[in-house]
Amino acid sequence: MKPIKTVVNSASCALLARFGSGCKKGVGLRLSCNFNTSTLSNPHPSKNNTTLQNSRSFHSRSCHYSSYSGAGPDDQQRSSNLKQRLIKAGFYSSIGLVSVLTGAYLYLHFKERVSYQKFNDHSFRLIHRDPETGDECVWSYVHHFQMKSIPMALSSTMAIVKMNPGHSDGVETESELCLYNVVALTDVVQRELDRLGKVKMIIIPSREHVAFAGQYFKKFILQNPTSNNNEIPVFYCPYGNRDSVIENLYGKLNKEFPNLDKNEIAKHVKSFPPDNSSVPPEWPQHWISQFEVQTVSGMPFLTEVVLLHKPTKTLIACDMVMNYKEPIPMHVDDPNHTPFLFTYAKLMRIYGKGPVIPISFRLLVQDKEKTKEELNRIMNEWDWSSVIVGHGNEMIGKSDAQVKALKEDYLKSAYENLALNNK
Repeated sequence: MKPIKTVVNSASCALLARFGSGCKKGVGLRLSCNFNTSTLSNPHPSKNNTTLQNSRSFHSRSCHYSSYSGAGPDDQQRSSNLKQRLIKAGFYSSIGLVSVLTGAYLYLHFKERVSYQKFNDHSFRLIHRDPETGDECVWSYVHHFQMKSIPMALSSTMAIVKMNPGHSDGVETESELCLYNVVALTDVVQRELDRLGKVKMIIIPSREHVAFAGQYFKKFILQNPTSNNNEIPVFYCPYGNRDSVIENLYGKLNKEFPNLDKNEIAKHVKSFPPDNSSVPPEWPQHWISQFEVQTVSGMPFLTEVVLLHKPTKTLIACDMVMNYKEPIPMHVDDPNHTPFLFTYAKLMRIYGKGPVIPISFRLLVQDKEKTKEELNRIMNEWDWSSVIVGHGNEMIGKSDAQVKALKEDYLKSAYENLALNNK
């Protein structure tokens, strides 16, 4: 008969061979088998207790190390799961954002529809007469429409200026018209222009206000190929914007006129001088006597030509000067819908104010000193008493105190909203 120690050792080996080999917990299993063997074979209990404690201690450490050695793949799995959750969260967030933007777009598209026939005036609005001859010489016209890129309702004002006196040596002459910030060339606009005179100059004040210029290029140039240069208008834009204006006109007209060449457009598009403060030298003298010019260039993305019509002391601006005092010229087809522009005006700190400049333009200022210099020239050096703006109602100062208040209010808003005093 075999000794009990031999039997137990044989049993331990059998167990190890079956369960312990290659197993991560094999160390613990071996220790358990050795402990049982030593306990059965050792007749001294105290030694058995010591062996038991050592075995348990080592077994615990071994199990701990064994668990630690297996944690790497688990961490990688958790990291992979976290990445997947983040990707899913980003995906669903993107879907949510796209859904919100799409919903907002569709909401504006349907709620801010504008039928300009309902709201546009049926004639130009007379602003000033020539102080010497008494002839009508400055008009404005507000066009109501829905934008395409962001389908919100908007209104834009065109200024019309007669650049020559109505009489020369007692003989009536045809009026020469300057159009600033052209709006849609509707039947009403065409009829009024035909009534007032001949369009000789079209000023595109900035690259942001070129949407309707293609209609005028088509009407006065492309549809009048036999006219000589003295009979057709010339287009002017800020210095540095000429190429983008040509590209815009070409993009709007090349489908209808596939043979149109950019060089042909370029013949009729000129820019103001690079000094940003003088009139083009090619202007005839009677045009030069009518205007002062200042291009606001400290905000390159919104570079804009601002005019002063000297005979009537009228400042003519587009985005650089706005007036959102009530009543704001804004209409939509739905009488129960408040145009989104009202909310925008409140966010931009211009609602109920005028003349002002939006706070959003602060992000576009690249040269504060140049911007201050240009705006100060317009407000402090030019002698004006009324303002025609691209967005909002015209402002007419009826006294020196009112004019002073208009200038001070504007400069205050410009310095605050554009942070011109900040370094």
